[in-house]
Order: sequence, then C-alpha cells, then structure tokens
Amino acid sequence: MSLLTFKKLETISYCPVCEGKDFRTVFPPDVCLCGDCYTYFRNPRPTLTEVIKSYNSNKTYSKWVKEKSERERMWLRRLKLVQKYKRTGILMDIGTGDGHFLDVANRFGYTTFGTEVSKAALSINHRVFNGSLCDIDCLPDNYFDIITMWHVLEHMQYPYMMLKKALNLLKDNGVLYIAVPNEENHLFRYRLGIINPENPLGNLIYGTEIHLIHFQPNTLRGILHRAGFKIVEFSVDDVYLQRKPLSIAKLFIQRTLSSITGWNFSMAMYAVAMKELDA
Repeated sequence: MSLLTFKKLETISYCPVCEGKDFRTVFPPDVCLCGDCYTYFRNPRPTLTEVIKSYNSNKTYSKWVKEKSERERMWLRRLKLVQKYKRTGILMDIGTGDGHFLDVANRFGYTTFGTEVSKAALSINHRVFNGSLCDIDCLPDNYFDIITMWHVLEHMQYPYMMLKKALNLLKDNGVLYIAVPNEENHLFRYRLGIINPENPLGNLIYGTEIHLIHFQPNTLRGILHRAGFKIVEFSVDDVYLQRKPLSIAKLFIQRTLSSITGWNFSMAMYAVAMKELDA
C-alpha cells in the first residue's frame, strides 16, 4: 500500500515546523524540504481522520503485544532518563499508544495521564484523553511536572503548535522528554550512494506508523528553541528492542561519537528540555 491508498489527502501551504512558505518537493510525490528551517515533511499528506483510521486498524499495536517483554525493558530505560531530572511528579505521556509506558511510570510512583488519537490503543488503566493534544481543551496550564513524547512528534500534523501547547501545560520547572527518528541516518547513506531509492525516506503505508515530519538533529533543536524550550540534554535514543552484542556496541559507539563530536547519525535521537524562562 502506498500514499495513494489513503482516501483523503490534504495539501498545506506552509511548513508545519516553522510556518515558513519557502519549500519545494525534493522526493516525489510527497516529500518537501523547507527552505527556512530545512525540515523534510510530507505534502500532500493524509488528513488527520485518515491517520486515525489507519491507527484504528490495530495493525501497529497488535505487533507491540508480541514485543511486550522487550518493550517493558525499553520503557524502563526511558523512565531512567525521566528520573535523572524528575524523581516524582505529575506525568503526561503524549501519544501514549497502548499505555505501557504509563504502566511503568505509575509503578514508580508518578501520577500519570496520557493522550492518544487512536481508540484502538486507548488504555483503560489510566486517565487517557482521546484526541490530538492541540484539540483537548480541558487540560490545565502550568500543571504537569513532566511531559513525554516518545516517537510522537514525527506523526503530528502541526508539531510546532503541539510543542507550544506542551510549553503552556508544563510548570515553570517542568521537563519535556522527546524522542524521534533521526532521518540524518537515511539521508547520510543516501548522499553516499549506499542507498539510492527515488525516495530515501520511504512511502507512507496504511496501517503502519505514519511519519509526516522527518527530523534531523539541527531541525529538532530548532523547533524546540522556536517553541520556547531550552535543551539540557541531547543524545542518541536507544531504540534497540533486541539486546544483541552488536546493537549494544553500535549504541555505545554512536553515543560516544555524539558526545565528543556533536555528530549524530544514529537511527533515533532524544532531547530533554525545559521552559526558556528568560525568553
């Protein structure tokens, strides 16, 4: 299934990351590059309704069930990062999926909330709001100590607006944890000729994870700064479910290179950020 499988597409007139209007198609039929912030994004793209229908097909989440034990360990690793800055508090997990991370955080004493657009994935064990964060009006400003977005921002129609909403929801000393795929990995190999498809970022496939935004380290840093956040930590995200020696060695090398040189060519990256109170 390709992009054309989606029944309803929409075309946007500005970059969803910086709201600039200087962009062009670089990988037909749907990958554009913004000339202002240099972010790759899909345009045309499936409408939000189509995206929700795709996730409600439950093809993505049924796979997660089979990976439950591996994902448990992954969530524990991510919770350890949360605990580095916030040992307790009120935690909101945006795009919580099946609620597994909320289960883990709750066991360690956090008060947990979540949001999720897919009814097929809604957790019944936590306070989870159905819908996109920007469309949920009942959440109080300056209320949450922690907001997490684990591989969510790349799925969003309007990621900049979502981060601005998260900024308002956080307390002044609140912390945002965000992880996204690092498309520099694919683009770097594409430039070297290691991979040479017409579209190195791939096609959108109905029933799988739908990435509308394709971040690189500089563009992720840029959108966080524009939204009013100060980055306090930025590194390689550990996305390896299978803990094989090669994967562990690769992660160590990637993180070491990133810390020494600032280069990040890994499969995924994370940022820890706080409100820019001096702005």
